[in-house]
Amino acid sequence: MFGKQQNHHHTSTRPRSRSKILILTLVFFSFSLLVILYTISSSARPSVTYLDPSDRPETSFVTSLEQFLIHKAPKLSLPVRDDTVRGESDDDVRKLDEMVFERENRWLNEDPGYPVGFPIKVYVYEMPKKFTLDLLWLFHNTYKETSNATSNGSPVHRLIEQHSIDYWLWADLMSPESERRLKSVVRVHQQQDADFFYVPFFTTISFFLLEKQQCKALYREALKWVTDQPAWKRSEGRDHIFPIHHPWSFKTVRKFVKNAIWLLPDMDSTGNWYKPGQVSLEKDLILPYVPNVDRCDAKCLSESAPMRTTLLFFRGRLKRNAGGKIRAKLGAELSGVKDVIITEGTAGEGGKLAAQSGMRRSLFCLCPAGDTPSSARLFDAIVSGCIPVIVSDELELPFEGIIDYKKVAVIVSSSDAMQPGWLVNHLRSLTPSRVKEFQNSLAQYSRHFLYSSPAQPLGPEDLTWRMMAGKLVNIKLHTRRSQRVVKGSRRFISLDCGLPTNESSPYIEPVTGLVFSSDADNIQSGKSGRIQKTLDTVHIKPYLFLRFFPDGVRNCYTLPVLQNVNYLIRAVFVYGNYDGFNDYPSFDLYLGPNKWGRVDLEGKVNGTIEEIIHIPRSNSLQICLVKTGNSLPFISALELRLLRSDTYVVQDVSLKHLFRRYYRQSDRSIRYPDDVFDRIWSPFFLPEWRQITTSLDVNNSNNYEPPKAALKSAATPRDNGTKLTINWTLDNPDEQVHLYFHFAELEPLEINSSNLDFVETTRLLLRRKISIVVNGNVTSDSILPIDLAVSTVDTVVNKCNGGKCSLQLVKSPGSAERVPLLNAIEAYTAIKFPHSETNPDDVVSIKIIQATYGLRRIDWQGDPCIPQQFLWGGLNCSDMNMSTSLRIISLNLSSHGLAGKIVPYIQNLTELQKL
Repeated sequence: MFGKQQNHHHTSTRPRSRSKILILTLVFFSFSLLVILYTISSSARPSVTYLDPSDRPETSFVTSLEQFLIHKAPKLSLPVRDDTVRGESDDDVRKLDEMVFERENRWLNEDPGYPVGFPIKVYVYEMPKKFTLDLLWLFHNTYKETSNATSNGSPVHRLIEQHSIDYWLWADLMSPESERRLKSVVRVHQQQDADFFYVPFFTTISFFLLEKQQCKALYREALKWVTDQPAWKRSEGRDHIFPIHHPWSFKTVRKFVKNAIWLLPDMDSTGNWYKPGQVSLEKDLILPYVPNVDRCDAKCLSESAPMRTTLLFFRGRLKRNAGGKIRAKLGAELSGVKDVIITEGTAGEGGKLAAQSGMRRSLFCLCPAGDTPSSARLFDAIVSGCIPVIVSDELELPFEGIIDYKKVAVIVSSSDAMQPGWLVNHLRSLTPSRVKEFQNSLAQYSRHFLYSSPAQPLGPEDLTWRMMAGKLVNIKLHTRRSQRVVKGSRRFISLDCGLPTNESSPYIEPVTGLVFSSDADNIQSGKSGRIQKTLDTVHIKPYLFLRFFPDGVRNCYTLPVLQNVNYLIRAVFVYGNYDGFNDYPSFDLYLGPNKWGRVDLEGKVNGTIEEIIHIPRSNSLQICLVKTGNSLPFISALELRLLRSDTYVVQDVSLKHLFRRYYRQSDRSIRYPDDVFDRIWSPFFLPEWRQITTSLDVNNSNNYEPPKAALKSAATPRDNGTKLTINWTLDNPDEQVHLYFHFAELEPLEINSSNLDFVETTRLLLRRKISIVVNGNVTSDSILPIDLAVSTVDTVVNKCNGGKCSLQLVKSPGSAERVPLLNAIEAYTAIKFPHSETNPDDVVSIKIIQATYGLRRIDWQGDPCIPQQFLWGGLNCSDMNMSTSLRIISLNLSSHGLAGKIVPYIQNLTELQKL
């Protein structure tokens, strides 16, 4: 049957068969041609083929967030291997540092690419959900409601989206490794394995969606949480990454994380958003805005796409502040020019569509500075295939260490752009081939500015970590150097003077937690004594024993210190009738060759303290007690505390403690551990004052770090009073007084309004503004205490008439009716030490000679040459009037019965004239 059919149709089917073959051939050829053309056109721009539509990266923030919260967020609540800690001790910092050192030392020997090899290892803090997931859900659940506009007309949700770099980076790091595509970064779960620490706090969402005071409180909580971590303490935050992409986000606490790496939209040369010195290209990283418009796809960029008939396009707000004022000038200059479109608009949904359509029909897109040097418009233009025309003289661009912006943008100076007709003529002068080069580069470069989930190789998330790798060596350098200088063994020295040999040393003092040691290794004279046991309950353990000096006139301690750094030096004297004579002694106290002060215990049943802030000029410090009458000098404790070099900065003087007070009705003194520098704060209050307090946390993170316990209360005038008055008297009326005022606003204003500009303006009008008046002269004006955070103001009083000093805190002229307040104050008198120490090489040599020969002379203590009345026996020194340090010129050892060889160290006394 089959054969018969073939025969039956033989003559009639041959033409039809040829027709079918021809049609099939044409179809196949056409399909092949389309494939070839598509391949050729695709080769001009990066592309990825996704066999499964679900593999296509999602670039919409709202859609990606929806998927993340539904599919990934629930898994984040499951237990994971993580060693995040909350507020641990210095011991945890030390342990972490040891583990980091072990890891780095191993890599240094095994990995030739260390320390800049890939992948970068990032530890993501598992912060409480209120800083992360709760904020994401807040945006998700209120997305439609957050479409309301800010005071300048920009929709809130659109601003959150264009600054959502914190979400995109975090979402990639938190994704399972099986779903991640980046090879430049890997998340680690042990702190000692990390190169960087990522802080996943959504600062932009919290800024826009929380009430202002609630937002500030959350900022402070996040700050405390992070700065309590051992990793933060170890590096002082240098390897921590904070996404602070909106110019206002995290603003109230930024100064406390100034060492950290900030992810920013630009550097803001105007000073409106970042304080001078807060940001730098060396420390921080600029990340692109998230584009407001959709990426121009292959169809949009193809030859068949609608012609770009507009020469230059701009849509946005023309009236801006600071550097952005050029917008209005350019708008006026370009308005009405042929083939140029300049329109006013915002980034709302309608605005997005209008901007997207305008950019896709334009060859060039104008990108002038706004309130900050950069804006999302630049990246909207790039992903739209519209050549950016950058008119922003102070602009810093993202990833510029990797990307050459001259290939994708026309960059002109503001002065050139403002010349009549210059900009349009310049753009028209570009040849078609040059324009085509720009467009081809845009097609290739646009992927560098498209955040997506999952994050793509060479996308902005990938380039972020590639750029971060370049910062690693410098961070490690500063971290190690900081540890060496600040965290060395000489940071705290605590000596229990006269501690008997049968007592444990060192020991931990239980009230403060400080480690005290015996003073036996630091002095060669004196005897141990003990105060009466009836006083044991009054004093902490280091003050129960004392060392007294029945022999010699001058007895000196020698202490190892760091040269040319600030120390707080405290000498404690508790008589406690240790000798049973009930005769309170008096004597002099010396710091090296210079008199520090007079110690007089008369009437001071509980003892007295002498304290000074001083910068040693060598690596050895001598503290001497000098007998001046019949009573014996003694000392209970010596305490040295290393201070920050950027605090208590004075020229050529030391600061002798006058008083240090916090204002509260209390009988409790404050010191370590509440004060990290172990300063002692005494409570003070007068009946004519009103006390205000707070139970909220007060941020004390500035250079001085006054204790939080001292900042949580303050004094203000009572009833209708308008000023705070503080008086004191000086023994010497010519003494210069240095004052340090610590302010913190404990009664923040509550202003209920959704208009952020109104709230900010009202707060500025109603805030406390304080002036400091000393002896009738205004020394500081318009001081604005910060809500629940410290600010420190210092001033100098050169002279108080008759030694009577009067200080007043008053309302600044033109300020609101709020009365002044003061939380804490420090006062010091300047003391100038006239004598230089003996040449340090001579001092080292003579002490080695003393030790070698075993010369135990009671008068061989302290500085060998200065002061003259305490010149070491058997020595003569060079003329005291010489401007250089004194030298030993004569040494007589004939009365010591020495025999044998002369020690070679004598030859190091290079100015020795007689032996």
